[in-house]
Amino acid sequence: MALAIVAVCVLAWLIPVVVSSGGLALWSDRMLAMLPPTDGSPGSTIRQLAANTAISFGTLAFSIGPAIVLSLVADWRAVVRWLQELRHSELGVFWMLWIAPAFLFLWLVDSTEPGHDLVYAVALCALGAGLVLATVRTVPRLIVWGTLLVAIQVAIFLFAAPQYGKPLAWTANSMLLNVTAPGLRLQQASLDEALRAIRDQFDPPHSVILTVTGQDPYRFMMYYLPEYRVFRLDPQTHSVLAAQARQQGTWRARSAADCLVDGRDHYAVWVLSARSEPGIEPIEATRVTGTDDSPFQVWAMESRTETHDYLGFRIGGDCRLT
Repeated sequence: MALAIVAVCVLAWLIPVVVSSGGLALWSDRMLAMLPPTDGSPGSTIRQLAANTAISFGTLAFSIGPAIVLSLVADWRAVVRWLQELRHSELGVFWMLWIAPAFLFLWLVDSTEPGHDLVYAVALCALGAGLVLATVRTVPRLIVWGTLLVAIQVAIFLFAAPQYGKPLAWTANSMLLNVTAPGLRLQQASLDEALRAIRDQFDPPHSVILTVTGQDPYRFMMYYLPEYRVFRLDPQTHSVLAAQARQQGTWRARSAADCLVDGRDHYAVWVLSARSEPGIEPIEATRVTGTDDSPFQVWAMESRTETHDYLGFRIGGDCRLT
C-alpha cells in the first residue's frame, strides 16, 4: 500500500512535467544535462564540487547548526544518547530516507537552485526541534532555549549580509546569504537597476535578452520583461529555452550553424549573475549596468555588424534565424 501511494504521488507530478517539457525524450535529456559533464576540464569539475559543497553544508549549518550548538551546551550527553537511539530506531530510517538521497544528489550533482534544498531542509528543522526537546526536557528551560534559538535564527536572517572579494564568496552568496534580508535588498536593488536599464535603452521588437543555465536571471527576465524575447542558453547540450509574453517554450537543440540572434535584431542583451564562471561574460559586449559586486549585470552588443561566437552559439551579422 505504501509503495503504491508513493508511485501514484510520483506519477501525479511526473506525467504533467514530462508532457509540458516536450515529451519523455526531452525531459530525460534535461535530467541528464544536470549531471557533471564528462568532457569538462578538471578545473571546472573541482570548482563545481567546491561550490556544491559550500552550498550544501552551508545549508546544514544555517538550518540545524544553531539547534545543535544550543543542545550541546545544554546537555551534550543527552545529545549523544538521542542520536544513538535515533540511529537504531525505525524513525531514524525514515529521517535518513528523507534527507540523505536529496542531500547527496544536490551536493554531488547540482546545487544551483535555492528552492531545491527545501526538499530536505524541512526535515532538518524538525530534527533540530526534536534535538532541543530531548536535551532541555523541562517546560521553563524549553521556553528559554526555544526563545534563544528563534532569536539566533532571526538574527542570521536580519544581519548576515553577502560578502564579496573573499574566498568562495560567490558560492556563499548564491544560495545562502542572498536569501537573508540584506541579500534580498541588494538583489532587489540590482534587479531594479537591470530592468530599468533594459527598458530605457533597448527596444523590445529589436532586442533579444540572453541568459545562461545555472544562473538566476532567466525567470526574472521572463516574468518582469514579457515584451522581450528571452533565451536561456545551455552550452553543455547546445540547446535553447525561449520565452515571450510570460509563455515558455521547450528546450530546442541548435547546431553550430544555427543563428541565435540575427541581423534583424539590433541588440543582443545579456543578463548575467555577478562573478560568473570564466568565459560566461561576453568579451565582445559592453557592460551596461552592474558592478563586480552586483548580483546582476547587463551586457549588450549591437548585433547587426558581424557574427560572433558565444559559448558555441552564433550571434549577430547577416545570418537569419532558423
